Amino acid sequence: MNKLIIIYELLSICNSRCSHCLREESPCKEFCSSYDSIISTLDKIQALSSLRDIELKLSGGECTIWRDGNKDLSDIICECAKRNLTFAVVSNGKVFQLFENIDRLFGPFLRNFDTKLKLYLTVDLFHGNYEREENKSTVLDNLSRFIVQNSLQNRFDLFVQSTFTKYDDMNLPVSFIRKYSSMNYKFNINPLLPLGRGKELDYLVPTLKINENDKNTLGAYKKYNYLLGKKMGLWVDYDEYEKIDNWKAFLSFNCCGKTLMIQNGVVYYCMMYVGNDYFRISTIDDFSIDTLERFKKNNKICKIWNSDEPEKKSIKESLHASEYPFGYGVCCICKDCFESSENKS
Repeated sequence: MNKLIIIYELLSICNSRCSHCLREESPCKEFCSSYDSIISTLDKIQALSSLRDIELKLSGGECTIWRDGNKDLSDIICECAKRNLTFAVVSNGKVFQLFENIDRLFGPFLRNFDTKLKLYLTVDLFHGNYEREENKSTVLDNLSRFIVQNSLQNRFDLFVQSTFTKYDDMNLPVSFIRKYSSMNYKFNINPLLPLGRGKELDYLVPTLKINENDKNTLGAYKKYNYLLGKKMGLWVDYDEYEKIDNWKAFLSFNCCGKTLMIQNGVVYYCMMYVGNDYFRISTIDDFSIDTLERFKKNNKICKIWNSDEPEKKSIKESLHASEYPFGYGVCCICKDCFESSENKS
């Protein structure tokens, strides 16, 4: 079975205000899910897991600040574990700048279950948790100290997600990545997108010039995606990768339909358009794998990515596209297609 990733927003509220945040693209109103509604959703996901390989990502907003009465994220993590769900926590890590918060949120799970906890932390200059002068992150240092002090090296899968720009001095330096890789952190790089507040940072966006094979244009980000694609079995070596047309390389990272969003009791097909009725699949109560497949069959944006290569090329040419951000650039093509169709209607 193909893995389906479900990003579950427990709340819309965040404890940070990042200059590149996509949140402003979402039309959703502020919300904080109740404990009972979360439990009901976890029960639903448990039932779906018998039909499909699902990884649940607890997110927000900022999920580490979620509360409902005397319940907090530690309770939700334990409820996921009780249901044998494959799950992860996605956080900017700011609460872990206070060392005792690590045990408060993760301790109950670690003491009562023997499975691993997967943790995705967003660390970079944009999130304000990378101290550039000292070339360190207090968030990562505290987590490492907690793990070593409690002999928990085999209980965590640790990932660092970092926003990538076209300028090296805005990105995490190699020395930082090497330092924390030695502490068992795995690094993922995501391109800065000109969406939400990021529209004001358009000049920093790493781009892919379609129909050009200029290494200087693609730079370090293309090299990163070469390594990612090699792990995925998309190509064997760099020479083989360089022979691939940029447009085909671009499409090879299309994750459309592999990641769904749950926001305020509703399931959406698209991370970028969460909150938009056009990409609304159903309520979580009415959601099923069949509902998802019917949506994909009938939604015209979905049809674009399920069409054959000539149709995709014609779409690209009709947009007169010369530049899109690499990686999530597929989402930007969808955005242009969607907005174009909206204007016509």
